[in-house]
Amino acid sequence: MSHQVLRRCALSALALVLSAGTVAHAQEVDKGLAPVGGLLAPNSPEITFEIKDVDFGAIMNHEIQHQVFKFKNTGGGPLKILNVTASCGCTLPKLDGEKRDYQPGDTGTITVDFNPKSKMGAAHSSITVTTNDPARPSITLNLSAVVKKLVFTEPALAQIGQVAKGDIKSFEVKVIGRSKDFKCTFASVAPDASAFEAAIVGEPTEIDYQGEKLIAQTVKVAIKKDTKVGYYNHVVNVRTNDEREPVASFSVFANVMGDLEANPAAVSLGMLEAGKPYSGEFKIYTKSRVPFKLTGTEKLFPDVKGDFKATFEPATAPSLPSYGPDGKPITRVEAKPGDGPNCYLVKFSGTAPETEGPFTGQIKILSDVQLEDAMSVSFHANVRRQVVRPSAPKPAVTAPVGTPAATPAVAPGTTPTPASTPAAVPAPDKK
Repeated sequence: MSHQVLRRCALSALALVLSAGTVAHAQEVDKGLAPVGGLLAPNSPEITFEIKDVDFGAIMNHEIQHQVFKFKNTGGGPLKILNVTASCGCTLPKLDGEKRDYQPGDTGTITVDFNPKSKMGAAHSSITVTTNDPARPSITLNLSAVVKKLVFTEPALAQIGQVAKGDIKSFEVKVIGRSKDFKCTFASVAPDASAFEAAIVGEPTEIDYQGEKLIAQTVKVAIKKDTKVGYYNHVVNVRTNDEREPVASFSVFANVMGDLEANPAAVSLGMLEAGKPYSGEFKIYTKSRVPFKLTGTEKLFPDVKGDFKATFEPATAPSLPSYGPDGKPITRVEAKPGDGPNCYLVKFSGTAPETEGPFTGQIKILSDVQLEDAMSVSFHANVRRQVVRPSAPKPAVTAPVGTPAATPAVAPGTTPTPASTPAAVPAPDKK
């Protein structure tokens, strides 16, 4: 074997060894094995807390809890506290003396006040401490407790649900206290008593609540008979004789359903061209088939060009199910000669805005139907501009190679012009 061949083999072997070493190093990096040069410098700061998690156990919601978190700069460089934040407003952290710079070996404290007033049951909160510690720039301190309220309601809110117009529906809530002589003294509805009324029912009684003997009293809240159609969300405030918690509050919800209905409930106009006319329609009718009078319409949105209009005319009501949303049968009246219409077709039109994007509006329907003299129907669309692309020029038509040129047509009784007569070919000379 020649010297050159041996040299080539040696170089190939060396290349394989180097390649294997490179792959092994890459695998070490992939496994997260940091090189020696990546270790933290000995003069880096390091924050160390004595404790990071505190469980207050079972506490009352009127008792503010205090906790001191002690820490130390166990590193070799200056430590700087950049920020201290809480996860919620119930937790208030405070850095000792507002000091933010700590030399190696220095200690400090973060005092935390935890206010469980609005809590009940398992409660959690946290404090995030941000520093210039390169290893752990952010540390979380955790607080937990099981909060027991002095006064609370069961259930937490009153969900009356759907109610037919003119019906009365009520809901009972127990107000529970921990003092032996606990009682409710007064109940009111906020912001006003236009839709609901609340009253204290019966005397306080002892109950067993999750293994504890507590005192409860019932508050009854009801939707009023003359409440107009619509969705209502109010608050019931109950005054108690416990000075530590003098007021207990809970929300009450109800949806008063009317006889008027729109079909469709919301009109989709699809895609509209910017600045162009649009139109739509829907029906308004009574589910009971009671005749009514539609007295007018109003627009509840900015009129783009002042040309919006809505008209209505009597129409045939659509077929309806036999049961309402509350599961009760719908009572309908039989039409009599001379009765007015129980359904109207409403047509509306206008001009779409010049700007692209979603376009929505509402039309207010006025009628003589009691407790629902006004209802609204919404419509929606998406406006876009029409893109006009210039038409491509038509390609020129060329005759295939070898095709004789077309001869212009000659009118009958006329002599062809020289331009249209083939030129005479001279005869060859005879020698």
